Amino acid sequence: MEKYKSGLKRKIWIFLAEMVGILFYLNFVFSKQLNQDAGAVQGFFHGFQVGILIAMMGFILYEFIKILGALRNDDKLQAMYVDETDERKKMIRCKMGQMSTTVNYSVLIVATVVAGFFDEKVFSTLVVVLLFFALTMIVGKIYYNRKY
Repeated sequence: MEKYKSGLKRKIWIFLAEMVGILFYLNFVFSKQLNQDAGAVQGFFHGFQVGILIAMMGFILYEFIKILGALRNDDKLQAMYVDETDERKKMIRCKMGQMSTTVNYSVLIVATVVAGFFDEKVFSTLVVVLLFFALTMIVGKIYYNRKY
Protein backbone atom coordinates (compact mmCIF):
# COMPACT_ATOMS: atom_id res chain seq x y z
CA MET A 1 0.00 0.00 0.00
CA GLU A 2 2.97 2.33 0.59
CA LYS A 3 4.01 1.96 -3.06
CA TYR A 4 0.48 2.92 -4.10
CA LYS A 5 0.55 5.88 -1.70
CA SER A 6 3.83 7.15 -3.13
CA GLY A 7 2.37 6.88 -6.65
CA LEU A 8 -0.59 9.00 -5.57
CA LYS A 9 1.73 11.59 -4.04
CA ARG A 10 3.59 11.75 -7.35
CA LYS A 11 0.27 12.27 -9.13
CA ILE A 12 -0.48 15.19 -6.81
CA TRP A 13 2.78 16.91 -7.83
CA ILE A 14 2.03 16.26 -11.50
CA PHE A 15 -1.47 17.71 -11.08
CA LEU A 16 -0.03 20.80 -9.36
CA ALA A 17 2.43 21.31 -12.22
CA GLU A 18 -0.38 20.92 -14.77
CA MET A 19 -2.58 23.42 -12.93
CA VAL A 20 0.24 25.98 -12.77
CA GLY A 21 0.92 25.47 -16.48
CA ILE A 22 -2.74 25.92 -17.35
CA LEU A 23 -2.97 29.07 -15.25
CA PHE A 24 0.10 30.54 -16.97
CA TYR A 25 -1.32 29.65 -20.38
CA LEU A 26 -4.73 31.15 -19.51
CA ASN A 27 -2.97 34.31 -18.38
CA PHE A 28 -1.12 34.39 -21.73
CA VAL A 29 -4.31 33.81 -23.73
CA PHE A 30 -6.24 36.49 -21.86
CA SER A 31 -3.44 39.07 -22.10
CA LYS A 32 -3.09 38.36 -25.84
CA GLN A 33 -6.85 38.63 -26.34
CA LEU A 34 -7.05 41.97 -24.52
CA ASN A 35 -4.39 43.47 -26.78
CA GLN A 36 -6.09 42.50 -30.04
CA ASP A 37 -9.39 43.26 -31.68
CA ALA A 38 -10.55 39.80 -32.73
CA GLY A 39 -13.18 38.86 -35.24
CA ALA A 40 -15.88 36.24 -34.79
CA VAL A 41 -13.74 33.28 -35.83
CA GLN A 42 -10.81 34.36 -33.69
CA GLY A 43 -13.22 34.88 -30.78
CA PHE A 44 -14.55 31.35 -31.29
CA PHE A 45 -11.02 29.91 -31.21
CA HIS A 46 -10.23 31.90 -28.08
CA GLY A 47 -13.43 30.72 -26.39
CA PHE A 48 -12.75 27.12 -27.36
CA GLN A 49 -9.21 27.26 -25.94
CA VAL A 50 -10.37 28.82 -22.70
CA GLY A 51 -13.26 26.37 -22.38
CA ILE A 52 -11.05 23.32 -22.91
CA LEU A 53 -8.48 24.62 -20.44
CA ILE A 54 -11.11 25.35 -17.80
CA ALA A 55 -12.62 21.88 -18.30
CA MET A 56 -9.15 20.35 -17.91
CA MET A 57 -8.59 22.43 -14.79
CA GLY A 58 -11.90 21.20 -13.36
CA PHE A 59 -11.01 17.56 -14.04
CA ILE A 60 -7.53 17.96 -12.55
CA LEU A 61 -8.95 19.72 -9.49
CA TYR A 62 -11.53 16.95 -9.00
CA GLU A 63 -8.87 14.23 -9.19
CA PHE A 64 -6.55 16.27 -6.96
CA ILE A 65 -9.21 16.59 -4.23
CA LYS A 66 -10.14 12.91 -4.56
CA ILE A 67 -6.53 11.81 -4.09
CA LEU A 68 -5.99 14.19 -1.17
CA GLY A 69 -9.10 12.78 0.51
CA ALA A 70 -7.89 9.23 -0.05
CA LEU A 71 -4.45 10.00 1.37
CA ARG A 72 -6.06 11.38 4.53
CA ASN A 73 -8.51 8.51 5.02
CA ASP A 74 -7.32 4.89 4.98
CA ASP A 75 -10.78 3.53 4.10
CA LYS A 76 -11.01 5.77 1.03
CA LEU A 77 -7.43 4.86 0.11
CA GLN A 78 -8.24 1.15 0.28
CA ALA A 79 -11.42 1.65 -1.78
CA MET A 80 -9.48 3.64 -4.40
CA TYR A 81 -6.80 0.95 -4.57
CA VAL A 82 -9.36 -1.82 -5.02
CA ASP A 83 -11.17 0.22 -7.67
CA GLU A 84 -7.98 0.89 -9.66
CA THR A 85 -6.71 -2.70 -9.49
CA ASP A 86 -10.02 -4.40 -10.29
CA GLU A 87 -9.34 -6.99 -13.02
CA ARG A 88 -12.79 -6.72 -14.59
CA LYS A 89 -12.54 -2.93 -14.95
CA LYS A 90 -9.05 -3.25 -16.43
CA MET A 91 -10.31 -5.71 -19.03
CA ILE A 92 -13.28 -3.49 -19.89
CA ARG A 93 -10.98 -0.45 -20.29
CA CYS A 94 -8.64 -2.48 -22.50
CA LYS A 95 -11.43 -3.73 -24.78
CA MET A 96 -13.02 -0.29 -24.90
CA GLY A 97 -9.64 1.24 -25.85
CA GLN A 98 -9.17 -1.27 -28.65
CA MET A 99 -12.60 -0.59 -30.10
CA SER A 100 -12.39 3.19 -29.80
CA THR A 101 -8.92 3.19 -31.38
CA THR A 102 -10.23 1.26 -34.38
CA VAL A 103 -13.21 3.60 -34.76
CA ASN A 104 -11.04 6.72 -34.34
CA TYR A 105 -8.54 5.54 -36.96
CA SER A 106 -11.35 4.75 -39.40
CA VAL A 107 -13.00 8.14 -38.94
CA LEU A 108 -9.67 9.95 -39.17
CA ILE A 109 -8.77 8.16 -42.41
CA VAL A 110 -12.13 9.02 -43.97
CA ALA A 111 -11.82 12.64 -42.77
CA THR A 112 -8.33 12.85 -44.27
CA VAL A 113 -9.53 11.59 -47.64
CA VAL A 114 -12.50 13.98 -47.64
CA ALA A 115 -10.35 16.93 -46.53
CA GLY A 116 -8.04 16.23 -49.48
CA PHE A 117 -10.82 17.33 -51.80
CA PHE A 118 -11.37 20.68 -50.06
CA ASP A 119 -8.36 22.11 -48.24
CA GLU A 120 -4.66 21.36 -48.49
CA LYS A 121 -3.81 22.62 -44.98
CA VAL A 122 -6.47 20.49 -43.28
CA PHE A 123 -5.44 17.47 -45.33
CA SER A 124 -1.77 17.93 -44.41
CA THR A 125 -2.63 18.37 -40.74
CA LEU A 126 -4.74 15.21 -40.69
CA VAL A 127 -1.97 13.24 -42.43
CA VAL A 128 0.50 14.39 -39.77
CA VAL A 129 -1.98 13.40 -37.03
CA LEU A 130 -2.43 9.98 -38.63
CA LEU A 131 1.33 9.49 -38.87
CA PHE A 132 1.76 10.52 -35.24
CA PHE A 133 -0.95 8.08 -34.11
CA ALA A 134 0.59 5.29 -36.18
CA LEU A 135 4.05 6.00 -34.78
CA THR A 136 2.67 6.05 -31.23
CA MET A 137 0.93 2.73 -31.83
CA ILE A 138 4.07 1.13 -33.27
CA VAL A 139 6.26 2.35 -30.41
CA GLY A 140 3.69 1.14 -27.87
CA LYS A 141 3.44 -2.24 -29.56
CA ILE A 142 7.22 -2.69 -29.59
CA TYR A 143 7.54 -1.55 -25.97
CA TYR A 144 4.80 -3.80 -24.62
CA ASN A 145 5.91 -6.81 -26.70
CA ARG A 146 9.34 -6.52 -25.11
CA LYS A 147 8.00 -5.79 -21.62
CA TYR A 148 5.57 -8.70 -21.50
